[in-house]
Amino acid sequence: MFFLLMQFLWKYIDDLVGKGLDLSVIFQLLFYASASLVTMALPLAALLSGIMTMGNIAESNELMAFKSTGISMLRIFRPVLILIVFLSIGAYFFANNVLPKANLKFQTLLYDIKSKKLALDIRPGVFYDGIDGYRIRIAQKSNVSNDVQDVLIYDHTAGLGNNIVIKAQSGNLYMSPDARWLFIKLYNGNRYEEISGQGNDYRNNPASRLHFKEYEIKFDLSSFQFNRTNATLFKGGFKMLNLKQLQESIDSVNNIISQQVPVTIKYLQPYYYFLRDTTFRHLTPRPINFTAESFIDNFPKKRRDQILNKAITISRNIKQVLIPSAMENIMYQKSMMNFYIEWHRKIILSFTIFSLFLIGAPLGAIIRKGGLGLPAIISTLLFIFYYVISLIGEKLSKQLILTPFWGMWLPIFLMMPLGMFLIYKANKDSKLFSMEAYENRLNWLKTILHINKKKTLQDAP
Repeated sequence: MFFLLMQFLWKYIDDLVGKGLDLSVIFQLLFYASASLVTMALPLAALLSGIMTMGNIAESNELMAFKSTGISMLRIFRPVLILIVFLSIGAYFFANNVLPKANLKFQTLLYDIKSKKLALDIRPGVFYDGIDGYRIRIAQKSNVSNDVQDVLIYDHTAGLGNNIVIKAQSGNLYMSPDARWLFIKLYNGNRYEEISGQGNDYRNNPASRLHFKEYEIKFDLSSFQFNRTNATLFKGGFKMLNLKQLQESIDSVNNIISQQVPVTIKYLQPYYYFLRDTTFRHLTPRPINFTAESFIDNFPKKRRDQILNKAITISRNIKQVLIPSAMENIMYQKSMMNFYIEWHRKIILSFTIFSLFLIGAPLGAIIRKGGLGLPAIISTLLFIFYYVISLIGEKLSKQLILTPFWGMWLPIFLMMPLGMFLIYKANKDSKLFSMEAYENRLNWLKTILHINKKKTLQDAP
């Protein structure tokens, strides 16, 4: 969880830094994000713990002692298997009940953080454009007070460019108690305003200049405040729904898709009137031969160009009706795929934990290594393989190449047989990762090849 949260921080660091957020808000965001990261951390933890637990037992020869008394490998695995079963069941309820609510809170809070502007930071010698409609530049700023020197302000609130310019020798910045307003009190300056001409006559544009000894401007800072959005705005997202709500959404989208076909047919019916058109029906007194090599051969040659042109016009009209309908259908299909993928994801988490443990436990018994060294490396590589396969399957499902079932369950179908194979090898005390065993087999193969080569040379004339 720590490493996954660090990855999350690096991903959203630009949205968090420089906005003056309270630590409570950041910790709250990390807490909600950690709920969604459980789906990655829990399977990896099951894999790693399986390798470490059985690796420690095998490394200390306890596993050999168990087997010497006639205890089978499955019986040795029984306590941890029961634990993993309960953990898998708990993961299902977590994914179905807790995770949607956490995702809703996370997306809402992240949206509020992204919407918040960077904290007010007016630096000397730099034009500041964080306040909408204004550009502010100060030459100097006191380190012990809010006094500023040589203030230049461009007012763009009217949308007419730099038509209003305010320049003052000095000033003072302060905020309202609720931090909603920023006040700048200016001293000894001028306000210049260029008044646009009326109509098309821009030859004589009047301008005004106001000299002041004291002038105060008020800026609205509501966009700098951290406002909380109503969570109901994100409630319809597929990641914020449980299984029952996902199924209802799938049924709704299916209902919309099923209604598209009769609606499209209704729009196309006016264009299928060719054989009922009196303009062409009298041209074919004999029955139309639909099996002819070319349908146009049923009509006189002098009228064929007219018929073809009308057919082309009708085809283009049909195409204009079908293209928007087809694009809308694809949009609904992809939306339904997202609901299906999330539906399978909530169930597949339990099977992922169980299947990865079935790989990790016998693998630890085979490699006979505990601790965080070799087991951590092997478990990370296996999890990366599983994660890449799951991403590929999910992407193929979203592209409508694979069904959501095959796309989401593909890694399980690949990992389960591997787990069964490793259990079989562990039960047989196989030296699957022993270099000595592979060296002996390699020496045996070299011996066989050497004998065959010697016989070939002896049999040669």
